[in-house]
Amino acid sequence: MSVTGIAAVFTAKKQRNFQELWWIMAGLGVVSVVLMLPPSSWFWRALPELQFVQFPWRWLEVLALVFAFFVAAAMNQSPKGLAPWLFIVLLFAAIGATATAMVKNAFWDSADVSDVATAIHFDHGYEGTDEYSPNATDRLQLPGNPDDTERPDGVSPDPAPRFAKLDPTSDEIVPATGVRIHALTWSAEHRVFTAQTATPVTLALRLIRYPAWKFQVDGKNVTPDLRPDTGQILLPLPEGSHRIEVRFQRTWDRSVGGAISAATALALLGFAWSVRRRGAY
Repeated sequence: MSVTGIAAVFTAKKQRNFQELWWIMAGLGVVSVVLMLPPSSWFWRALPELQFVQFPWRWLEVLALVFAFFVAAAMNQSPKGLAPWLFIVLLFAAIGATATAMVKNAFWDSADVSDVATAIHFDHGYEGTDEYSPNATDRLQLPGNPDDTERPDGVSPDPAPRFAKLDPTSDEIVPATGVRIHALTWSAEHRVFTAQTATPVTLALRLIRYPAWKFQVDGKNVTPDLRPDTGQILLPLPEGSHRIEVRFQRTWDRSVGGAISAATALALLGFAWSVRRRGAY
């Protein structure tokens, strides 16, 4: 933050060469810094969507853009010679050393990536976190957690199968015996399978209820049931042969977010074009 402020002050004298962009970046930097300080707590409480940022220091990602802009502008306006380049080399060496020290003292380590890859490869999946779980879902009640210190009593350490069924007598999830299931397509966001059963059955899919999941049985949209303790998907089927399709669709908020991003990109391109055109005259 200090280097960004110094570079902004250094370039302020010649801001008339890029006045609009200078003020935009300066304003963005001020907002980023303010939102990382305790007095901004009112904004974090009053603006609900801001809570999804989770940590104030994540505004450093925005401040990094401002930092890069002002440092580059300062380099462009600095006197020619070896001294400015030596300063930049020392600055980035200090940034690299600081980043290395922070990563080494972080709670994650180099084994995390390999552990996640192994869990996915062996069909275990990976453990989610509470803030990314759907409402009314308790991830600790889901089977497959090998950590005995964290797993509640009565929860199996073995990963759940792709398909199981709900026992109407015991209200427990049991193997899908008596149901012939054939997977036709199985990917992260699209799953198609057939199921043949001689009696009505409630399938328990290895999914939890995110709003973007859409379900079709024999070409008709259906709303599945949910297991109360875990939010696991329960799909009632009548006797006979059925084709089930499960698709992770794009929700309205993702579409609106994409539209806002596209509009912002077009606005920035238009702004850059107008600045270049005025500069030509």
